[in-house]
Amino acid sequence: MAGVFPYRGPGNPVPGPLAPLPDYMSEEKLQEKARKWQQLQAKRYAEKRKFGFVDAQKEDMPPEHVRKIIRDHGDMTNRKFRHDKRVYLGALKYMPHAVLKLLENMPMPWEQIRDVPVLYHITGAISFVNEIPWVIEPVYISQWGSMWIMMRREKRDRRHFKRMRFPPFDDEEPPLDYADNILDVEPLEAIQLELDPEEDAPVLDWFYDHQPLRDSRKYVNGSTYQRWQFTLPMMSTLYRLANQLLTDLVDDNYFYLFDLKAFFTSKALNMAIPGGPKFEPLVRDINLQDEDWNEFNDINKIIIRQPIRTEYKIAFPYLYNNLPHHVHLTWYHTPNVVFIKTEDPDLPAFYFDPLINPISHRHSVKSQEPLPDDDEEFELPEFVEPFLKDTPLYTDNTANGIALLWAPRPFNLRSGRTRRALDIPLVKNWYREHCPAGQPVKVRVSYQKLLKYYVLNALKHRPPKAQKKRYLFRSFKATKFFQSTKLDWVEVGLQVCRQGYNMLNLLIHRKNLNYLHLDYNFNLKPVKTLTTKERKKSRFGNAFHLCREVLRLTKLVVDSHVQYRLGNVDAFQLADGLQYIFAHVGQLTGMYRYKYKLMRQIRMCKDLKHLIYYRFNTGPVGKGPGCGFWAAGWRVWLFFMRGITPLLERWLGNLLARQFEGRHSKGVAKTVTKQRVESHFDLELRAAVMHDILDMMPEGIKQNKARTILQHLSEAWRCWKANIPWKVPGLPTPIENMILRYVKAKADWWTNTAHYNRERIRRGATVDKTVCKKFGDLILKATEPQMVLFNLYDDWLKTISSYTAFSRLILILRALHVNNDRAKVILKPDKTTITEPHHIWPTLTDEEWIKVEVQLKDLILADYGKKNNVNVASLTQSEIRDIILGMEISAPSQQRQQIAEIEKQTKEQSQLTATQTRTVNKHGDEIITSTTSNYETQTFSSKTEWRVRAISAANLHLRTNHIYVSSDDIKETGYTYILPKNVLKKFICISDLRAQIAGYLYGVSPPDNPQVKEIRCIVMVPQWGTHQTVHLPGQLPQHEYLKEMEPLGWIHTQPNESPQLSPQDVTTHAKIMADNPSWDGEKTIIITCSFTPGSCTLTAYKLTPSGYEWGRQNTDKGNNPKGYLPSHYERVQMLLSDRFLGFFMVPAQSSWNYNFMGVRHDPNMKYELQLANPKEFYHEVHRPSHFLNFALLQEGEVYSADREDLYA
Repeated sequence: MAGVFPYRGPGNPVPGPLAPLPDYMSEEKLQEKARKWQQLQAKRYAEKRKFGFVDAQKEDMPPEHVRKIIRDHGDMTNRKFRHDKRVYLGALKYMPHAVLKLLENMPMPWEQIRDVPVLYHITGAISFVNEIPWVIEPVYISQWGSMWIMMRREKRDRRHFKRMRFPPFDDEEPPLDYADNILDVEPLEAIQLELDPEEDAPVLDWFYDHQPLRDSRKYVNGSTYQRWQFTLPMMSTLYRLANQLLTDLVDDNYFYLFDLKAFFTSKALNMAIPGGPKFEPLVRDINLQDEDWNEFNDINKIIIRQPIRTEYKIAFPYLYNNLPHHVHLTWYHTPNVVFIKTEDPDLPAFYFDPLINPISHRHSVKSQEPLPDDDEEFELPEFVEPFLKDTPLYTDNTANGIALLWAPRPFNLRSGRTRRALDIPLVKNWYREHCPAGQPVKVRVSYQKLLKYYVLNALKHRPPKAQKKRYLFRSFKATKFFQSTKLDWVEVGLQVCRQGYNMLNLLIHRKNLNYLHLDYNFNLKPVKTLTTKERKKSRFGNAFHLCREVLRLTKLVVDSHVQYRLGNVDAFQLADGLQYIFAHVGQLTGMYRYKYKLMRQIRMCKDLKHLIYYRFNTGPVGKGPGCGFWAAGWRVWLFFMRGITPLLERWLGNLLARQFEGRHSKGVAKTVTKQRVESHFDLELRAAVMHDILDMMPEGIKQNKARTILQHLSEAWRCWKANIPWKVPGLPTPIENMILRYVKAKADWWTNTAHYNRERIRRGATVDKTVCKKFGDLILKATEPQMVLFNLYDDWLKTISSYTAFSRLILILRALHVNNDRAKVILKPDKTTITEPHHIWPTLTDEEWIKVEVQLKDLILADYGKKNNVNVASLTQSEIRDIILGMEISAPSQQRQQIAEIEKQTKEQSQLTATQTRTVNKHGDEIITSTTSNYETQTFSSKTEWRVRAISAANLHLRTNHIYVSSDDIKETGYTYILPKNVLKKFICISDLRAQIAGYLYGVSPPDNPQVKEIRCIVMVPQWGTHQTVHLPGQLPQHEYLKEMEPLGWIHTQPNESPQLSPQDVTTHAKIMADNPSWDGEKTIIITCSFTPGSCTLTAYKLTPSGYEWGRQNTDKGNNPKGYLPSHYERVQMLLSDRFLGFFMVPAQSSWNYNFMGVRHDPNMKYELQLANPKEFYHEVHRPSHFLNFALLQEGEVYSADREDLYA
């Protein structure tokens, strides 16, 4: 307002010079100005901050907030939370840290509930227990000492201690909701020793609190819980309560040669102190063996003759060892400790213990010399009083104070720093002492192994480096994404398990592995049998699996607490269960599969288990579950988790980075190879062709013609490469010219490298290494022997279709299977037929093949007809096809018979006949069975039942109407044998369908033809047979009627036709020839009479020399003896005739058939012959015992051990 010009109006005269107007400021404005000035000055002199933003301290949220978040998110399937999935997956990296903090703050056995501060992500992705378990060391040891007392007492008093079930919850049972199931349930009593109100008064009020005396500034520094200082009564009470876990040793001399320095020395010298650990050699002395003279075996030195004990070498390493490397010298002796621990609290502080031996008054004391006469004895005046006369000799705390003075650390301290619970070893002193005598080997070994860990830890220990402390949780808490609250430990545990489950499940589904199922106990199971591709796709790395197994262990621990909180188990069972979990991680989880190093922890827990169990289960406490002292094993796994967390975080970080970003290999440039260059050229060429095509095409033609032209182009290029002419009829000339132009261009480009290299080689310039390599390959390919691919069809497909080739191949293979030798003869019709070196079958013309195929077909059908007694001409085409393909079809007559039987069955079933069957078991007990239906009766009908066969034998005469003589593969150069029909028919009629019968053949040659042998006589000798062989006596038949005849071999029946001579027949024939020189190998034959359906087939064989040698030496009576070959016999020609008649000779004294009285048959038996017709197989002469039994039946029941049941 300083320069205001006044207005010069008409009635407003201007005064003299301009004067400033006075400015009055109101009080409010003045106050505001002063305040602003003060603020400015305050900022000016305030402390400098790095960042301008100051965040106020976060307030704890109510527990319901995180509960609602976790409950809403559930298993993350809701679409509403699809954006949170990435957060959940990202949090997987910090899961090991969350598990570590959770297990670190586990409730102790004396706590019912433990509330812990929790830091959680606002999406509920992860929850961390934000607390360090600080404890006052003497209090913690005393608490566990009281647990030891209570647990032993409980195990002693409880008759049957039942261990928890593992896993506590089923695989498919989701983690319980804390608010619904646990929040309102009052937990069972925790384990607490009942303290005495007088003796334990100093600790009575706070002994079992979580972080005791936290609010008392007198004993603890405050809420940070860093320092403690206790009074003497408190320390002595704690010492007394902890007594069970502490050592009684006060004298260090106990540890002579059993302390760290001694162990270091024994390790360096590669020796073992008795009861101490053993190690690998520290220094391997290589030159010791070569050394023959040194100062230790010098003549002038003192030589110790007896072996030096290990203890001497360790106690005096420089004296008794040759090369003492890295040894430590130990104290030889410490002053004797004369403190004796008192057990009785009522004894005075200073007393004479009976353990101390009083030293007897042995020597006489010298008599005092008399004083000089002038000296008088001095007497104290009466008023003199001793010093400290009014002070008592000891107070209530004196004895306790002396005991604490000699107590082991930390009880010999009055103040100290708090330590983390996991840092306090409770049982370390136990294994540092000698193992008690009389313990099993496994316990002694465990002591040694624990000592070994202790020594190695001491050796590796280095003073910790000063490091800047970084607090992960503080930086988390400072962000807007984390909130804090206070929750029950069990609730946090359930949250961590659920979060871990969601994370792993999201990872599985992110990889689209819907066929893998993760159950709630963290087992990964396939829901079906996986294909190889699925198995490969579903492979996770060690990071995923190790994290899964860590979560599985966590779930076991948390579920055990849940069971306790639900009231299903009490505190003692919970403690025992936790101890079991930590001692058996290898059985309950598969962690060691993914990080094998943790076998150390598993073994260490096993050793600690042995150490604890064998202390716990002594006196009145027996074996079995009930030891809940879990702190030692818990420490081992916490330290493992502490070490594995950074490693696992890195692994999981890499896994998640790969999930979110993919592998980085995509950015790497590919190397230039001929193949890649070629494909680029091809693409360019195709583009140029397309351009040309579109240019030359008229407007009206469809665009898809371009594709056809490109296909013609690629076909033309392939023809050029294969050196085949290319011509497509009907292709327009301009398009053909364009294709030829492009093929030529591509061919020039294709060959220019070769021309370029050829030119360089001609000039003598350097050539690329790969070119040399290719030349080498070409030379090798040209010179090495060619591998020929054999084809089952040879070169047939040039002239015939694949169908015909297949049919031909089937015919050949089936014919070779049916009759190998005959098929080979057919396949090589004459000597000029050859087989190419790279072919399998002979080389024939198509006409020759047609003839061979017909012969092979006839061979297969003839074999079938002979086996099944079928007329081949009656077979249909489909049946012929099935037979050639090898199908086991029954003969048409049999098929008709089966159909008739099936039709007949329905009629038979309508007439039920009850049949009683009496059988005898192996103990001789009779069993009577009633059967009504035909099906049931079949069970009791037997193939070998002689009664059934005796009835069937009545029809044998019908078979004589159809007799076939096998004439295949007959050798035409040998003898021809003629058998009279009358003898043959009689022989068939007296035989049996199953048991073989045999007869010797005798005959003569007609005078005009010595090559013909006429069989005139069959001699039935005493015999008994089975379905495979017949047993004959060793003596040959002898009779005057036979003197004029020569032996021509033997004939026998057989139940089935065989395409070859059985090995039993070869053996029998060869043995007879060997024993009887009268049998000539060229003249004697074997005739087999086989029972085919409704007929008989005769085949005659003679042995070859090789067959005779093999049969003479063969001892194997089985069906497939070693060395038996088809070349051991030949077929010979045989004819049937009714022009002349033959006759039979039978044993004179008795029957020829010994099948029903086998015990009377003897290989060395003698017999005489007579001229007579033989009786049939089942004639009563052959079975007198049956008829005797028939007669005896009328006399009553006969008890006999081997009686046959004749009506069964």
